[in-house]
Parts: sequence; C-alpha cells; structure tokens
Amino acid sequence: MPRVSTIDPATSSPGVKAAIRSHLGMGYRLTNEKLTLLHNVTAFDALEDRSYAVDRELQRLVGKRAADLFEYAISVQNDFQRRPAGRTGGHLNSNSTGGERKTVLSPQSICE
Repeated sequence: MPRVSTIDPATSSPGVKAAIRSHLGMGYRLTNEKLTLLHNVTAFDALEDRSYAVDRELQRLVGKRAADLFEYAISVQNDFQRRPAGRTGGHLNSNSTGGERKTVLSPQSICE
C-alpha cells in the first residue's frame, strides 16, 4: 500500500489536468510516480523538467545508447535497494553467507 496516494486525473484540478496534457503532448508516459508527484504541480514540473534536461545532456555527451544503459543501471540498482530481503525470481538473490545480497540480472528480470 502506498504511503502517498496517486491522483485521479479525472477528478483533478484544471492545473493538474493542464500539466498532464502538456506532459503527454511531449510524448512522455504518465507513471504512478508521476501521478504521485502531481499532488503538487510545481514539484512535478521541477523534477520532470530537470530529469529530462539531464537525460538530454547525457545523451549529447555519450550518445543515446550509452545514456540509456547508464540510466538502466541506475534503475536496476535503485530497484535492488527497495526490494525486500529474500526476494527471488528477479533482481535479488541471497548468497551463502546469508548477510550480503548481490544484483543478478536475467532476461526475465529485464522484462519485469
């Protein structure tokens, strides 16, 4: 259960609806993270605009493929940190020492 709920676009304020239309009009998707950020349009705009600006600059410096791989690696690591201990079948596997966990990638985990 999320600690902060997502907004309902159908019942949101005109300002939120305008932010959604603008975001979708630029070809971006509307994820649960974004629907949560939209509780405050200023926060949504600040985080989304800056993250896409960083992505464009990274692509300019190293190319699209390298930027995408770098961003994917960050996402995998962040997902690794959020998952509960002992989760199997995806990114996490416990090793034989019992204390440490390592990231294990498989074709199935990439498609999750």
